[in-house]
Amino acid sequence: DPISIAFANNFIYLGRTNSGGKEFMIFDVSNPAAPTLVGSRDLNGNPNDIVIRGNYAYIASSDNNSELQIIDISTPSTIANAGKLTSVDLTNANSNNAGADAIAVAVAGSYLVMVRAGGDEFLIFDLANPAAPGNPVGRSSSLVGTPTDVEISADGATAFVTTTDDNNEVQRFNITTKTAPTYLASYNINSGNNTADGLSLGTINSTYILVGRARSAAPELYAIDVTSGTVVSTLEVGTSINAIALDTTNNVAFLATSDTTNDLKVVDISNPTALTTALGQLNIANTPNALVFDGTLNRVFVADSDDLNELIILQPN
Repeated sequence: DPISIAFANNFIYLGRTNSGGKEFMIFDVSNPAAPTLVGSRDLNGNPNDIVIRGNYAYIASSDNNSELQIIDISTPSTIANAGKLTSVDLTNANSNNAGADAIAVAVAGSYLVMVRAGGDEFLIFDLANPAAPGNPVGRSSSLVGTPTDVEISADGATAFVTTTDDNNEVQRFNITTKTAPTYLASYNINSGNNTADGLSLGTINSTYILVGRARSAAPELYAIDVTSGTVVSTLEVGTSINAIALDTTNNVAFLATSDTTNDLKVVDISNPTALTTALGQLNIANTPNALVFDGTLNRVFVADSDDLNELIILQPN
């Protein structure tokens, strides 16, 4: 199944679970109505997350010998060639754990933030040499619980992490000094249920973030004022929110959910302090695991678990 997706320069980068086929694929979507596969390659482990910076794709992997995988994507048709893939092996020496999976990645300028499932769970890499970042230059073991997603503020100074911890579903790091990330605070989202995991993140602006949680008796979508650390609005979605993509120009959030009837939901975020009923919803094939929005093409690209519809492209009204 596809489990990760990224967009850059009219290309979609799709990551699939480790199997007998290719785990990493590149599609030319300059004509969204007719996407074209232009490159693919095998990977070690599951590509849990993908982020693009310049001519490189950075992948958070479950492989214990190459938790950070780097692919030269400058010529998509050649990504399967020798030398196009490099990696960083996280060990006890450089991260306090040799076997913890990388879960998610995000880029802040010339640095990459990774969160993982053990050891020093919060890591920062210097991308001055983009093909070979080397060992982490900054790390922290202060993260509580298992991370599920990471987002970086627009100014590159703060990282937000969702986790499985019941009292710290969202955690915040100061990454102004990349060599010394500092744990700032955590947010306990307990509106009606204190046991549902934090699953997904979306940064609306410098004041508000969106947080998606696992399904429970409590609301699944939360808007948080990060300046005060308070939940300012909630929305009952009725299902787990696996991923969030934002169109901040039109003030819309797209939610990939586990609702078997209406997997994709659209929410008005023009006023984060008053999230209202979903603007619309759509039933797509099986469960969407990840999604990304591009404003230039005005398309939502979905990594879907359906074996015959792994990449789904939607045009918002």
